[in-house]
Parts: sequence; C-alpha cells; structure tokens
Amino acid sequence: GVFNLPPRISGRMKEITFTDGAINLALFLELIDAADIPELTTTLRPLAEADQLAHLIDHAPQRRLTELDLTTERFTDWAHLAQNMVRLGRGYEPSGSVGQVCVFYCTPLRGTTQEWLDDQLRDWDEFTRHANTYIEVDGEHYTLMSPQHVQTFQATLRQELARALG
Repeated sequence: GVFNLPPRISGRMKEITFTDGAINLALFLELIDAADIPELTTTLRPLAEADQLAHLIDHAPQRRLTELDLTTERFTDWAHLAQNMVRLGRGYEPSGSVGQVCVFYCTPLRGTTQEWLDDQLRDWDEFTRHANTYIEVDGEHYTLMSPQHVQTFQATLRQELARALG
C-alpha cells in the first residue's frame, strides 16, 4: 500500500529547501498551523539552519512538545533525517513492477483531489502487473493519520487488508 505519494517524487524533492522541510516536519508534527506557513517561511529563510529549528520549537505549543517528548535537539535529529530522505528522493527514479498497489489518497497540497489522482497517483499503474486500487480517505497530506482522522483511516486500512488477504 501507498499513503498519498506518487511513484515519481524527484521533481518535488528538488523543490524542497531546508526551510521548507523543517516547516513541513513541524506541520506534520502539529507544531504549527498551515495558515502560519507563509509568515514562517519569510521569518525562517534568512536564519541559520539551527536557528530555524530552534525558532520552530520555541514557538510550538508546549502541550504538543510534551506529548511528543520533543526538544530542540530531538527535533533537529528528525529534521536532519527528513532532509536526508529529501536528498535521497532527488535522485530516485522508480523502476520494476509489483503485482498491484493499493493507493490511499486524500486532499493534496496543491490542486484538486481529482487532479492529484489523475495526474500523479495513477502513475502507479505503470509499475504494476494488475489493476490497482485507489481509495480516498479523509484529511490532507499532513493530517491523514492525525488524531482527527486516525480512526477512519485505520478502519479503511483494516477493511482493505481484510479484502486483500481474504
């Protein structure tokens, strides 16, 4: 199964700067609100990388930092891991094939859900030998498995696993 990602990711990975990656990680961890991204981007870009990460932690909700047992040092480790994954993705070109793929998709970062499905996600069809399954789930890319959507997502995932294994 695939969670809301197309097979070809190198183009998008080449667009992601350190600042973008740090902000995306903070958004995924619910340390910031999506509405704050434009202002945060402007504030963080001129800062050194360590200062960007410290700023995100310094302005994050204490409740969330406690829930995640997250410190600036731990967030820095996560950010470096995420950046390494971005670097790997810049040179990644998919190849080969598998029997089939189940793609769970949701509201994309840009464009409409239908455009995301038709123009990006259906490219998985080129890498499978049988028809794929595309299942729309609640949420957006960063909230797909957040507390507000985890129950419906896990129910959908369990249903699909039961169908695939049955």
